[in-house]
Amino acid sequence: MLFSGQSLPGMTLFETEEEKAARLAVEASVHYAGCNQVRAAGKAPLYRGQPGYREGMDGDGDGVACEPHY
Repeated sequence: MLFSGQSLPGMTLFETEEEKAARLAVEASVHYAGCNQVRAAGKAPLYRGQPGYREGMDGDGDGVACEPHY
């Protein structure tokens, strides 16, 4: 449940253009070659809006990249 003035990590449902630009800048501030590198750095999983996140590493498009394998 969301309350007025609160947001979840990587929330993009009602993102303004300025908020989107800021989120994309944060995500692009770090680059990982792939999920193996993210895991080796101890940063997995990555959530939309976090440094290093990119849609290409989020196979199911749920906003979580480099999810654990079970």
